[in-house]
Amino acid sequence: MFLLKCRYIESSAVRQYKIAKTVGVRIEGESTRCFRLLELLSWKLTNWLLRGLCMIEIEYRDQKDLPCDELYKLFLAVGWAKDENTTQMMRDNFNCAFLASTFVFSAWVDNHLVGCIRVLSDLHFRSIIYDLAVLPEYQKQGIGTELVHRCINMCPGSEWLVQTDCAKGFYETIGFKKNSEDDFLMIPCKWF
Repeated sequence: MFLLKCRYIESSAVRQYKIAKTVGVRIEGESTRCFRLLELLSWKLTNWLLRGLCMIEIEYRDQKDLPCDELYKLFLAVGWAKDENTTQMMRDNFNCAFLASTFVFSAWVDNHLVGCIRVLSDLHFRSIIYDLAVLPEYQKQGIGTELVHRCINMCPGSEWLVQTDCAKGFYETIGFKKNSEDDFLMIPCKWF
């Protein structure tokens, strides 16, 4: 119903405005502003609807050897790396943590990395999620959730841990619970 109404707006008022412009009829005053607003609104609405209706084909892979350049671009996009702090040697070895992980899952669109996750696990008792990252323009489309679910399915009986400051709400929506008894102590990574 909503889509039909939107098409009706575009096919009536905007079409009349476009025809009037093409034929050379001058529309003045409030009508001009109204038609221009409708034209802009219908264009934005059409774009929004098309984005929502178009299905993006996402390919999920379980390879550990992610291309360093793709991984680096992803980390830049989510704010986990900075160009000025990253040497060429670091860029050339950007996937070393992924290669040493127990398992890695990644999401690809048109052969471009749009998301990834890595896990360290003993495969039975404890599993820890590291580096869940999804390009900002692909967030809130279920990619992160799918990557986490693929990990959990590898060790369904394991205790799953994740440390995060900014994504607590995301993890809670997929079943993680806050554990107030544990305090994480750390020595920060020298790479980031």
